[in-house]
Amino acid sequence: MKEQLAKVGTALRRHYDKIIALAAVLALGASGLLYVTNGRAIEREQRDLEEWLRTLAPTFPANSVVDVSAFEGAARLHQNQVQIAQGDVTIFRPEKRYTCHDCRRPRPFLPEGVKPEDHPCPFCFVIDDVPPELPDFDQDGMLDRWEAAHGLDSGDPADAAYDPDKDGFTNLEEHAGDPQTTPRDPQSHPPILQKLTLHRLGEVSLNLTFQGWTQLEGEKPRVSINRGSQTYWRYIGEKIFGFTLKGLNAKTTERQISPDSSSMIVVDVSELVLEKDGEEIILILGHQEKPVIYYAEIKFRIDGSLYEKLFLNSEFELDPNSPYKGRKFKVIGIDRQKKRVLVQDAKTSRKRWFEE
Repeated sequence: MKEQLAKVGTALRRHYDKIIALAAVLALGASGLLYVTNGRAIEREQRDLEEWLRTLAPTFPANSVVDVSAFEGAARLHQNQVQIAQGDVTIFRPEKRYTCHDCRRPRPFLPEGVKPEDHPCPFCFVIDDVPPELPDFDQDGMLDRWEAAHGLDSGDPADAAYDPDKDGFTNLEEHAGDPQTTPRDPQSHPPILQKLTLHRLGEVSLNLTFQGWTQLEGEKPRVSINRGSQTYWRYIGEKIFGFTLKGLNAKTTERQISPDSSSMIVVDVSELVLEKDGEEIILILGHQEKPVIYYAEIKFRIDGSLYEKLFLNSEFELDPNSPYKGRKFKVIGIDRQKKRVLVQDAKTSRKRWFEE
């Protein structure tokens, strides 16, 4: 038995390489056979799957394409967020929203020019009657569209009183201009007349005495008027102290020389008619009268400067320290009954009444 085992061991040692090669060939053949068998099985399963798929029918054959307009709108809003300027810094401001009628979440207002059906709620996608965007959301007197165009905050009512370009006019005043002006350009502003105000309407009494008159043939009457210690001669039609000598009514009357005498003398009681601002004042020869001249005191609200004793046709020039230095104005009308004055801008010829 030992001898036989020894012979087998010797044979294995002598032919072990052939034995290994034979084993490898057998393993390879078995693998090929297995591959072919499995490949045919996979082919059968693939054919069965394709046949099954061909027998399937869609459950919702009329399904529409997904509407991505809401997402596109949200993307546009994200790319064009509202910005406001604070000095030299630009910051983002949250957009205005309202509560969705369906999901109760904050949804944006309907943008200008967009139909409600094209603007569903970005959360629940429900289309409802979206209320229009408020024209003045913060109720500061300025339209939201105008505020957005000039970098203002349509959610902050305090910016109506700001003056970013330092031209003396607030944002609200520039918005109210006709035409509207630019609140960030100091060269663009409403009329400067808008910043004037009537501080007071005063009057001055003149002690005038009609002293006498004379008239040469072919000439207008020439009258003598006394004021204080000075005497002035003027022809009818000329001006004196702002009054126009409108006319002379030559009159005489008879008077007794004295209460105890029955003798009569002829006395000149002629009337001199003065006219100013549409009103007439009559001076009787030899009588002292106190006609009134009215004047205005006007205040420039930007720098607080006050211009006093402005009579009719008086001109005044803004203070050299004013942002509008050198600008000239003229008082062209005084209405004492309504207590108002009419001022004209010498540069633009604009006119405006100012009441006390």
